[in-house]
Amino acid sequence: MEFEGFVDALIFAITRMAAHQGCNSHSVIATVTSEMTAAPLRTIFQTLVGDHRNFDSKEQAISHALFKSWGGLIEERNSVIHRAWIISAEDGTASGYKNKNTKAGNVNRESNWQVADFERFADDCRIAGMEVRHLASTLNAHRPINLAEAFDFEDGLVGVVRVGDAQIGMPTTRVLARPLKQAAGS
Repeated sequence: MEFEGFVDALIFAITRMAAHQGCNSHSVIATVTSEMTAAPLRTIFQTLVGDHRNFDSKEQAISHALFKSWGGLIEERNSVIHRAWIISAEDGTASGYKNKNTKAGNVNRESNWQVADFERFADDCRIAGMEVRHLASTLNAHRPINLAEAFDFEDGLVGVVRVGDAQIGMPTTRVLARPLKQAAGS
């Protein structure tokens, strides 16, 4: 369910960015996006963000880290949803199995999750949805806001989202604490 909130945030962001660029027909955007999965929605949003304005190097790093993080979230969700799961009645461990064809033959890829792993994934999805909405809102503010003013980012680490901004008429409040983690591939 939380992943669908992330997908809805991507659709919201695409709608907002498209409206900012002159497409004010919500029904056209809804028609185009309604059957899409998360990966193409992420790609469309990334393209719209890239077309929106030229970023300085720090903004590019922030944008890259956010989109890379969201790509990892999509991959993780697909890995979870496309597995056969066996849940232990004893300890609640969920063992997921997925076969993968490789050049070396068919390989069974096993993954073991605890309840805490599913809860962490749900939290990551909620936070990612807020990050998407915050990025779209930041880029569509009445005056240009540097992404470094809207997102905390340091040395390739994705960090806390600053929700609200005095520069766009909202008090600055830190309400999300996303664990600092190395962006994949950084």
